[in-house]
Parts: sequence; structure tokens; C-alpha cells
Amino acid sequence: MLINFPIIGGLVQIIVMLFTFYSIPLIVFADQNYMDAITKSALLFLKQPFVIIVSIIIGILGSLIGIIVLCIGIFFTVPFYFSINYAVYNEAIGFEKTSPIDEIGIE
Repeated sequence: MLINFPIIGGLVQIIVMLFTFYSIPLIVFADQNYMDAITKSALLFLKQPFVIIVSIIIGILGSLIGIIVLCIGIFFTVPFYFSINYAVYNEAIGFEKTSPIDEIGIE
């Protein structure tokens, strides 16, 4: 259906990517199942869409600069994009602040 309309197909792909931006961190860090992670990811995106879009653009530009301009390769620049993803997740949701000393003696 969208084969003859590449611009519309690209826009749909970008919208789906934006709404599922937090789904992998929610699965990994918050122990969500995939359906809960996708729905919560969409709700979190709607809270701060501008911040997420700008951080994705910065991550992509940083990765492209590393690949094209600095010629350091994709294996060294793709983790930069995922670190942007982690930083945005940390600012939006955050992590529990526990240290290994707090867990001593707890069984």
C-alpha cells in the first residue's frame, strides 16, 4: 500500500520509531513485558516529544560525524547513539540510587 509513496512510508516509520523510543530501555531496566513497554513508551514520548527528537538528531549527527568525518568506523560510533538513548531515559525516568554498601546484609 505504501510502496508507491516513499515519503509517507518514511514518515510512518519515523513516527513508529519515536513512539517506541523508550521500549528497549523499559524492557531492560524496568523489567516490563513488550506490550507494556510499547504503551508506556508512547506515553513517555508524548510527555517530552521535543527533547526526544532533538536528542535523536544530536545522536545521529554525532554518529555521522564519527563515521564520515573522523573515519573511526561504525563499531565506535553506534554506541554514541545508544548512550544518547540511555541519557534521555535516565533524565525522563531515572534509576534507583542504590549502592553496593546498602545491599550488604540483605538476603
